[in-house]
Amino acid sequence: MRLYRMSGNIGVMRMVTFGNNKLHDSVMICNFTSAVDCPSDNLGLCQCSKHCYAKRIENFRPKSLAFHYRQEKFYASMTAEMIIGYFVGMITDKLNKKYPVKEIRFSEAGDFESQAMVDKMAAVFKGIKAMFPCIVIYGYSARKDLDFTELQKHATVNGSCYMVSNNFKVMKDGYIDYTKPHCGGDCHNCDLCKVSRGITIQVPLNTGKKKK
Repeated sequence: MRLYRMSGNIGVMRMVTFGNNKLHDSVMICNFTSAVDCPSDNLGLCQCSKHCYAKRIENFRPKSLAFHYRQEKFYASMTAEMIIGYFVGMITDKLNKKYPVKEIRFSEAGDFESQAMVDKMAAVFKGIKAMFPCIVIYGYSARKDLDFTELQKHATVNGSCYMVSNNFKVMKDGYIDYTKPHCGGDCHNCDLCKVSRGITIQVPLNTGKKKK
């Protein structure tokens, strides 16, 4: 298989990131659109548009928004085979590094643009799982108008406030039952969103305001 690299003015352009404040550096992150142009938000399907943390980051960090725009163009223009080749290159590059890729998380920002993109990524993740069966693939979507049947065969799809593999349900803090599955805000040692269990994962609404 051909390993693809994206060339730019500063050499190889990376179309994925690794880790963040909540995710370990062994997690490879891919976004298919920006948050400010999120298809779910534009269609009125997002349940937390006013409190979207990804949108806040893009508004305050222009470089983050520009990067997400580049990602959007990349995933839209590349074939499934080309994306697989690119992912394999990124994964292989880190095999002997301190933090080899153990997980792939999709839609940290934005959402699927169309059914065609869902089907493309289903093919991509099928290829990745065939070569790296131990890598866990998971993500989120509020696109309840799309069909995730094929994608769920290779990845855990957490529906944003509706059930797919799981239901990632945003709730006001006072309404959360902490005796049942809930998001603790730190993904390092948690697998609630990473395994398809058909459960509702309660998520405190992130308003961006500091608690007194």
